[in-house]
Amino acid sequence: MQSANNNNNNNNNDNDNGNGNLAIDLDWGLQEQRVQPNPVDPPGNNSHASDDQSNCKITNDNDGDKGRTCSGKKKKTEGIEQPPIDPSLFKISEQEKEWAIEIKDAIENLPDLDDLSDFMYVNLAISGKGSLEWAVDRAYKMQEVRQEYNIALTYEEGKRSLQRMTELLPNYFMSYDFDPHSGKCTLVMDAANPTIKVMRNPRSGDELCRAVHYMCYATFPSFESVRLGNIHIFECQGWQMSMNKVEIVKKIGHASHDAFPSNLITKFYHTSSMTNIFCSMAKKLLSKDVGDRWQFGCKSEAGRLDKFYMVPTPEAATQRVLNNWYKSLWIRMESEKTFKLDDE
Repeated sequence: MQSANNNNNNNNNDNDNGNGNLAIDLDWGLQEQRVQPNPVDPPGNNSHASDDQSNCKITNDNDGDKGRTCSGKKKKTEGIEQPPIDPSLFKISEQEKEWAIEIKDAIENLPDLDDLSDFMYVNLAISGKGSLEWAVDRAYKMQEVRQEYNIALTYEEGKRSLQRMTELLPNYFMSYDFDPHSGKCTLVMDAANPTIKVMRNPRSGDELCRAVHYMCYATFPSFESVRLGNIHIFECQGWQMSMNKVEIVKKIGHASHDAFPSNLITKFYHTSSMTNIFCSMAKKLLSKDVGDRWQFGCKSEAGRLDKFYMVPTPEAATQRVLNNWYKSLWIRMESEKTFKLDDE
């Protein structure tokens, strides 16, 4: 099998105008100002979903391809129709299937390693470009995180964990968007929001690490999302540096993208020279494939990003993030249960 090569910068450059400035990302934020969803659970989850929100499910098309579709009416949010998820986001190539089957056979023949879902085997295959050694290493790391933080990997627990994270870090998460056509996922955060006090409390620190692991599942809801990788955007104006934060970055990284098979582009906006130095130090504590895709010195001519995302109120923005996380997490967790390599 091939060795892992996770540099997916080219896949994500269409979100950048070439100078590190926000282009489409700010447009998504402006859309969020116009569209302010009411709090709802994912379709098909429980009675909180409105009548015109149809159940999403895995279906077989006439040509035998499997994909996720939404049957019935299109979902509506504040009177605006949202199209169903493109089934092509869940298709895999023959090469990816071969990789996934080999990874599945290897992992399920290791007695000290828990079996994973077929969806996760494909996730590992795509993220690691078919590297068996890399996939097994990530499987061990994910198992270590699940055991350390007592993670059951259920939608309901994930939903509670994500909500708890927004309580521990109020106003930290400004926006999350999953595009149902392209599979792109973008998360916008405020790095100036303090996290030190949270992490000094062992219980809160464990809750946060559990939540960021679930956030990985939520932000990679489809195979195409895995291929493209996430875009993480940090607003850094006003960020107070501390060497203690280096350990925080390491702890969170261990529970999230150092364990979960994923590709990221991380962009830091409005950073000072000292912040750039600090981030350069912090990235050395992360795995090389993650640290190499950190981009510093990005700028927005319009100023601080919260003016675009935290509208009309910080509370409303947080609820939008949670609503979108819940929907993405529901898609991922349902796919974990229903996707089968044998059906492909």
